[in-house]
Amino acid sequence: MNYKATTNGATRLVTILTLATLLALAAASSVYADGAWTEKTLAGPPARDQFAMSSVGGDQVLLFGGWDGANYLGDTWVYDLDTDTWTNKNPLAAPSARRSHAMVYLGGDQVLLFGGYDGAPDGDTWLYDLSDNTWTNKNPSPGPFARSAHAMAYLGGDQVLLFGGFVDYWGQTWVYDLGDNTWTQKEPAVSPSPRLGHAMAYLSGDRVLLFGGQDGMDIGTWVYDLSDNTWTSEGPAAHPPVRYDHAMASLAGDQVLLFGGWNGASYLGDTWVYDLSANTWTQHVPAAAPSARARHAMASIGGDRVLLFGGSTGGGETWLASGFYINQPPEANAGPDQTVDTLALVTLDGSGSTDPDGQLPLAYTWAQTGGPPVSFTPQLSVTTFTAPGDPAVLTFTLAVTDSLGLPDPTPDEVSIVVNNQPPVADAGPDRVVSRLALVTLDGGGSTDPDGDLPLAYRWEQTGGPAVTLSDPTAVSPSFTAPGDPAVLIFTLAVTDTLGQPAIVPDEVTITTVYRVYLPLVVRH
Repeated sequence: MNYKATTNGATRLVTILTLATLLALAAASSVYADGAWTEKTLAGPPARDQFAMSSVGGDQVLLFGGWDGANYLGDTWVYDLDTDTWTNKNPLAAPSARRSHAMVYLGGDQVLLFGGYDGAPDGDTWLYDLSDNTWTNKNPSPGPFARSAHAMAYLGGDQVLLFGGFVDYWGQTWVYDLGDNTWTQKEPAVSPSPRLGHAMAYLSGDRVLLFGGQDGMDIGTWVYDLSDNTWTSEGPAAHPPVRYDHAMASLAGDQVLLFGGWNGASYLGDTWVYDLSANTWTQHVPAAAPSARARHAMASIGGDRVLLFGGSTGGGETWLASGFYINQPPEANAGPDQTVDTLALVTLDGSGSTDPDGQLPLAYTWAQTGGPPVSFTPQLSVTTFTAPGDPAVLTFTLAVTDSLGLPDPTPDEVSIVVNNQPPVADAGPDRVVSRLALVTLDGGGSTDPDGDLPLAYRWEQTGGPAVTLSDPTAVSPSFTAPGDPAVLIFTLAVTDTLGQPAIVPDEVTITTVYRVYLPLVVRH
């Protein structure tokens, strides 16, 4: 690992290797056999290590430089997954031949390169544009000190994160902004220990994963968040054994693929996936895989596919990883249980459903599982129906499926309790009548909002000299007014056909007088 004499680092690593390895593997909660490594048999770049690769848009990957065991390399290659070919691009100008540099995708078809070693540490910043097949020295000032064996990762937009590297084990955090052509040292309050030979990969938003590296002997899992300018040690229960000179690349969602490396005593050939949403490292054991190696490179190449090339024992091999993405199922949320009135417009709301991987949009399927059937549109996140006219309990389930086709294994259920709305009593208007007149009370204006008819009526005299109603249970009973002036008060209570009474009985006042005078109409 010729960054400098590595004997001390190797010794320290070996000292803790056995314990760290046993603890990591014992704590691993799952070992998956899914996912596949496929070797691509094709002509490509000569064998090398200590080079750099990066996605360069679409299904293409850029490779530059490296070390072939005798010489620094300065060639520019592009792999195209659609045609399954490597092409030597031979641009007119390029960075100097070098090794131990870093490259990272910048959006579109552009890639940023920084640093490396070409007999002395490099501190130059280059931009490759695939559409023009040009390398441009950006010459930002100021910038990070010259270094090698550092790591860089995409931060979203046109920004790049750089951490660590070797001249004396740097532990600085830098951000490059293409729009301004500036490097900015961020100086977060807490950082990973200084190191080289580590690996970083983009997660989502403006977050980056860092794992491993030489010196400091940190086997922690770190996440950098640009918006907060914070490094956070995530502390998952299980993690890969200690290593450096490994490679990582982004998968779909918030997941990262890791392969290989050097543990201070031997090359490694294990495959791991980190999932930020679950904060877990999961070891995969595919049927076939690249040989154990270090100082190789990997790059995302669309979806959950990753390209691997070369390395210390890999010769000029090209491997494609696929199917390692661990898709977490979505979680259906059918909303809270509801109590509604009969004939009310009811809303079923599944918009609170989530997917921990961000595999959106979700597909929704509502199903009625109980109660009298109602009509609704089942494939909407929010759907409506009209409650039945009679009291009932309706149950519905919501199943959701993420954009990759993975369903929630446990659909959520919501209950809708339909209550009977009470009728409304109407005892008619107050009136003034003559003594001894035949008076008819009128409850015909009473209603029931659910239409639970006919209503049952109950009249009761609550004030004035007692009179006899012809039928207290009739809609319009009658009585004879007293012979003397008086004020008579009656209440009307109604009940619907389901036995639901009116909340408040209605009241009517009948006033009797000696004579009721009608207005005199004079005709001309």
